[in-house]
Amino acid sequence: MWLSMNPRKLKKKLVSYIKFKELAKSIKLVALSQLNNLKKKISSRGIPLSSVIPFYENKEYSLEYSKCLVIPIGVDKSRCGPHNGNIFKRTEKLIDSLLDNNKLVNLFTIGNRTKDYFKKYYSNYLITNAYNVEKEPLSLTTSFIIAEKILSRNYDRIFFIFNRYYTPFLQKTTIYEVVGLSGFHRIALNLNQSRKIFSGEDFYHFVNKLDSETLQNILNDVYFHSFSMVLLDALEENEYSSLGARVTAMDNSTTNAAKMIETMSLLYNKARQASTTNELIEIVSAANFV
Repeated sequence: MWLSMNPRKLKKKLVSYIKFKELAKSIKLVALSQLNNLKKKISSRGIPLSSVIPFYENKEYSLEYSKCLVIPIGVDKSRCGPHNGNIFKRTEKLIDSLLDNNKLVNLFTIGNRTKDYFKKYYSNYLITNAYNVEKEPLSLTTSFIIAEKILSRNYDRIFFIFNRYYTPFLQKTTIYEVVGLSGFHRIALNLNQSRKIFSGEDFYHFVNKLDSETLQNILNDVYFHSFSMVLLDALEENEYSSLGARVTAMDNSTTNAAKMIETMSLLYNKARQASTTNELIEIVSAANFV
């Protein structure tokens, strides 16, 4: 069948695969370049959370809770492979688990593609969406704005679902479980009894030097700042992972395109030879006829 195909059509397909391979390679290199520019930031990403994490140790959480907010963080960029798909699957699994345990669930989506997906399948739980997050450089200011929307209602538990970056070819879907404001108050007020005193270099070491009444008065601000730090970390991890997912997707595309180019080149050469042979046979036949 391939031998009877027009060599021009095969050549056109071959050229299109070559162009696609070059495009995929270019996108991959751009993503790698962006990750390289973020290398210093990625290597020090755990430092800002070091003072916040003690407030969110799961062993301090109450086992009893009812009202939950689930926040899947997706991306609206194209060519990110299964990045969003992994987020959606993990979120669905979490929601189903919470509902099976008779929890009250709300959804706060980040990203328009995320909103569109869950509006289709979980519209009864969707309360709002944050969009165009990727169009602005991620900063604590951006996190503050989103946190303000999230914390406009009270929840016992808040779950961030995002992809955590490890290497350009490895990202894993992760869940941050964050206690609500009332639970945070209880944990913070018991810090002196339940933890070692923070070091003087720790941003939050001052809480251990305050009396209960003073601490109670500032805990809302401490919670808001801590929550924003956790949210920013999840947003940044998701951004790094989206670049990694793009590298992986374009690497696979480049490999597949190379295989197709090899196959199409072989078919094109065979079809061209067959066409040339047919032309020679026609010429010889015509000469013999004359």
